[in-house]
Amino acid sequence: MRNFILTPIFALILFSVTAAPGAQNSSENKNYNYLDEFKAKKIVTRLSRKNLKDIKFMESISLKYGYKGYVPVKKEYYSAKMEVIRGNLVLAGKMLETNKKNIETVFKKISEKFSNRSSGIINHSVSMISAYHIDAYESKDPDKIKKFNANQLRIEVAIKQQKSGDEAKKNHSFRTAIKHYRKAKSIAIKVLKRLSGPEESKKITEKYSIDMKDYGTDHF
Repeated sequence: MRNFILTPIFALILFSVTAAPGAQNSSENKNYNYLDEFKAKKIVTRLSRKNLKDIKFMESISLKYGYKGYVPVKKEYYSAKMEVIRGNLVLAGKMLETNKKNIETVFKKISEKFSNRSSGIINHSVSMISAYHIDAYESKDPDKIKKFNANQLRIEVAIKQQKSGDEAKKNHSFRTAIKHYRKAKSIAIKVLKRLSGPEESKKITEKYSIDMKDYGTDHF
């Protein structure tokens, strides 16, 4: 009878099968029944898309301001996806649900930063338009009065966006709040640019360059 020889290639295959990540968690998987797996599959399918979409949005608006709060939740997400690859759907589902909660926590912090930022820019624009209002009506210049009226309407829209953001934040719709704050500060910056002379306009561009890039420079 021929002796069985364990060749290097066969040894590598045997090690790969016995030491695979999925195999390490086989005992854990036995604790779950078919219904658990079925529910987990739905959770994984839904949150894999939603969480990734939220993380991409979070990353895009954070990078401009040097905010790194999105990094841990991004790592969490990919750790959960590794469990999906390993076939541990129940564990992956739980990890993605935790990831979703942590994403909301980060969005809350970002919304507070954007709220403070947009509020400050609105205050700056209100201060400028108040001074412009006095000059326009004292000079009785029809062009200045027309410009004042147009920009006063813009300020009102910016303030409404700020209030909508505050309301959304109050209702824990942090992503929606961020969108309102971004619109609010973009409108307020537009007012500052419209009411400024060439030199002052350059200073405003320098001061709010990140905010202008956040919304798109062409918008201004």
